[in-house]
Amino acid sequence: RFRRRSQLTGREKGEVLLLDSIGELAALLAKADVVFVGGSFNETQGHNLLEPAFFGKPVLTGPNMRNFAAIFAVFVARRAVKVVEHPAQLAAAVREALGDWEMGERGRQIAAGMRGVAAKMA
Repeated sequence: RFRRRSQLTGREKGEVLLLDSIGELAALLAKADVVFVGGSFNETQGHNLLEPAFFGKPVLTGPNMRNFAAIFAVFVARRAVKVVEHPAQLAAAVREALGDWEMGERGRQIAAGMRGVAAKMA
């Protein structure tokens, strides 16, 4: 079961919160148990992995991460992300990732190592 953020009217609870709003991501990532990076099952080609990784959360994506290909390659190489090939496999992948805090920690270390890169390049 899931709830869309845009349709919440009060303190409803669901097993999954589908964040379909703007400007609330960082505040909710700290509370998540597992994060699926949207846009990675379709032609959007994924979103930034560093945001959920910064909080040490296990991160799942679909196979389409071209927008963040270089970062994605680092995460894959260091086993800091689980790639889910098809949406039908997502529920099982979430259950599996719930106990994988080591994956979350590997991602957090990658994100910490990449902090300040834009300033260094500038």
